[in-house]
Amino acid sequence: MPELFFVNENKKINVDTGANLRKASIDGEVGIYSNIFKKLFNCRGQGMCGTCLVRIEAEELEPPNEVEKKKLKKKLSKDPNLRLACQLTINTDLKIYTL
Repeated sequence: MPELFFVNENKKINVDTGANLRKASIDGEVGIYSNIFKKLFNCRGQGMCGTCLVRIEAEELEPPNEVEKKKLKKKLSKDPNLRLACQLTINTDLKIYTL
């Protein structure tokens, strides 16, 4: 059972392998959206808006999918640890920095 550590919130939650990071964050009552507008105006996990952007640290992490590559094209070249929470499947322990 992977453990998620949200650094800025100083909160740990355990999730099932294969869970979605956005859903796990919401279920664990961790706010991944940085302000009220992003909370209200987001794509609800479709990978279209980019408001669930987080920085990830992990020993092993699957590479960004095509949706992330397209949405984060310029940002990934500067920081390869940026990911969209709505597109990330959890398979290992993660250290997560909400932005």
